[in-house]
Amino acid sequence: MTAASDHHRERADEEAINWVILLREEPDAPDVQQEFSQWLAASSHNQEAWKEITRTYDGLGKITPTTLSVTSKSSASTGLPHIARNDNHRQVFPTRRRLVAGIMALAACVVLAPVIYTRLTADAVTGTGEMRSLTLADGSHVSMGPDTVVRVAFGPIGREVRLLKGDAWFQVVHDASRPFRVVIGKETRVTDIGTAFEVRALSSSVQVQVAEGRVELSGQGREPLLLGAGEGAVVSPTNSEHYDLPVADVASWREGELVVHDRPIREVVDVIRQYYRGFIVVRNGVGDQRVTGVFDLHDPMAALSAVAHAHEASVTRITPWVAVLSRG
Repeated sequence: MTAASDHHRERADEEAINWVILLREEPDAPDVQQEFSQWLAASSHNQEAWKEITRTYDGLGKITPTTLSVTSKSSASTGLPHIARNDNHRQVFPTRRRLVAGIMALAACVVLAPVIYTRLTADAVTGTGEMRSLTLADGSHVSMGPDTVVRVAFGPIGREVRLLKGDAWFQVVHDASRPFRVVIGKETRVTDIGTAFEVRALSSSVQVQVAEGRVELSGQGREPLLLGAGEGAVVSPTNSEHYDLPVADVASWREGELVVHDRPIREVVDVIRQYYRGFIVVRNGVGDQRVTGVFDLHDPMAALSAVAHAHEASVTRITPWVAVLSRG
């Protein structure tokens, strides 16, 4: 499977869990049903992710009061599976606590099994809101952001750090005879040319920002891109963006702040998720809006509210573990 397919599949899995939450909270809202149908029709990855999560739901024994199932009956207008509501009140639990438990169980079954395997085979891991510093065998330094997983492979002719998840800052001891590379996914590589730089694995793309020296960003089927101090890039299987930023703002999370200049809100939310113990759902196209600001990562909900305020959006806390960023 290609790196593009991997990214799309992982994103579809996360979005399917978000739809479980939204459809449970607003089962009769026409706009929610319409948006869900559009999401389902958008790609085969979305359809497979939804089938998987509903199979998981059935296997958990209908732990929530609404039956979310892919049925053989399709909508006449879209040809898509529909959400069937179960009105058997004997299956309705009296509190949201069991709803949240059900959502977390679904997330665990669909998403956490591969995550657990990844963490067990990693060399270093951080949890939500946790940071960690490493000194590698060659003297290079790595600062790991929250919810980050790395694997290290050093050999006689090369040095490789695989960023399996999250965000890391690298200060590399240069050795021309043993290139230092950071690998993300199956294709993307960041090769050090005597430098200090940040690499972040976003939900469907890779972000690189350079504070000193230069790096070569390659993969994703594109020509290699050279980045110098004060330059950044975000690349995905379908797009790339090259931009400038102040050197002082590279890896600003190390000081407990996120400093962004004209970046999409979805990127900012990806970072805030690393500090929030729960789910953050982004709706109504808010994720595509761009924002500039300084956000306090010590208080992820305050940071999310500040992002929302910049575009007249709002944050709704459905439970202590679920926040929805939306407009209108």
